[in-house]
Amino acid sequence: MSTITQKFARLPPRTGIPFEGFEFAQIKSRLPVAQQLQSFLNQCASSDSVNVALIRAEWGEGKTDAYERYLEPKINEAGSFSYLVSTSTIALHLGKIDQTFPHGGTTAVSFLAAVLAALRDELRSRGQDDARVPDYKEYSDPLDFVHETLKRHFKNTDGNLFIFVDEFEEILNHPEAIQRLILSGIKELVNGQLGMVHSGGDFGGRFHLIIAVTPYAYARMHDDRELLQVFGSFISRPSMIDLPQIGRDEAFAFLTDLVRYSYNGSLPQPMPFQSAGIFNTITVISQRNIRALVQLYVDVMTAAAQDDSVKIVDANRLIDTLVSKEIAVYGEPRPCIDGDLLARIEEVLRSNRVRGQQCIALFRLLVGEYKPFSIEELRSRLSFSEDDVHQVVEIINAELTKLGIPRAIMRLNPSKLAFLQHPLWTRLPQVAATFFLSKKACLCNRSETPWCTWNSRKKVTLKKLSTFLTTKRTSKICLT
Repeated sequence: MSTITQKFARLPPRTGIPFEGFEFAQIKSRLPVAQQLQSFLNQCASSDSVNVALIRAEWGEGKTDAYERYLEPKINEAGSFSYLVSTSTIALHLGKIDQTFPHGGTTAVSFLAAVLAALRDELRSRGQDDARVPDYKEYSDPLDFVHETLKRHFKNTDGNLFIFVDEFEEILNHPEAIQRLILSGIKELVNGQLGMVHSGGDFGGRFHLIIAVTPYAYARMHDDRELLQVFGSFISRPSMIDLPQIGRDEAFAFLTDLVRYSYNGSLPQPMPFQSAGIFNTITVISQRNIRALVQLYVDVMTAAAQDDSVKIVDANRLIDTLVSKEIAVYGEPRPCIDGDLLARIEEVLRSNRVRGQQCIALFRLLVGEYKPFSIEELRSRLSFSEDDVHQVVEIINAELTKLGIPRAIMRLNPSKLAFLQHPLWTRLPQVAATFFLSKKACLCNRSETPWCTWNSRKKVTLKKLSTFLTTKRTSKICLT
């Protein structure tokens, strides 16, 4: 088995990654979303009133990425202004709006004044230029503060101002009065109750909102009768943009395209990765975030590079490369691999005097190359006997159970070895390892409640399993 392959010619850039992928490695599911975002920007460019877009996606699936890597560059290219403001900071300012602006004002101007006051605070905390947003403490009338802020932005330019309201689901953590004030403020802006930003006003059609919200928060606002009276009155106006998470198949295809780009349009032989399990490990760590996928790929390839060749990345090399690196998950830096936990596990496994090193070798293989393995493949990769595999698996499971990780290695007994090669396997996410050891297989959901159990007297055919999987959302195979 070869341990090196030819040196790559180039690597993709780690930063400035387009939202829909690169020209040489596109994410097809993002192309319709990009078209919707562009349509919203086109609508704003020709509008004389306030426009609102709702970007709806689960937490961590790219709402902020859609703004930072698609909308913000497009807005800046057009000579307009864009800012990100968190919902919590806006809510904080709305809670004290009467003290900040004792003169008072309509719901629309109070909401917009709170948004711009929150923007000034966040710009200052991030160390960014806040010259275009005056100090709100110098104003008693929110209308004067809003007018001055917009005037500073639009002086000597015909651009627009976009505010991206991040984590809109945070309003559910605030009192109902604040929730209604936020929603009523948006509704009044959309309905034209703040004249300066509507047709005929000084800044008509030049202020727009982009709101990021999770499906759960969106549904909660629909379920609350009082909130729905406000929310439902303007929800038909904004552009609703659903942002799907990229699929596992798309992530694999994207990584393959990155390899092809690195080698000037062709795939090297052998590939720089020991198995598809390396792709799966990178995909899982990245949370299928495009930016993270690119950064992990570049880090792994850079670490494997030699003067005139590349070391083929196997489980050990991947773990050693990523254990000291961090990646942003849900906006917070987190280790790619928990080094402390890895050290604890390896220490426990090493304590077995007879098979300690075998346990570590098998464990690292399963962690680093996150895919199903057959007995034959394990024997070949690790130079184990079949009996070694059985015993080492039992030791690992027993030791990890003591650390609070029960059933770490899961087992399956398919009817035929060819079963593993069936395309159906690509649709079974998060299978840590597969062994042909047991006589009963149990398909389970996330709570490990069996949906269906077959024992050795009932033949499991591909057709039966395929039918089952198309009617149930299976998150893992539990093997007993």
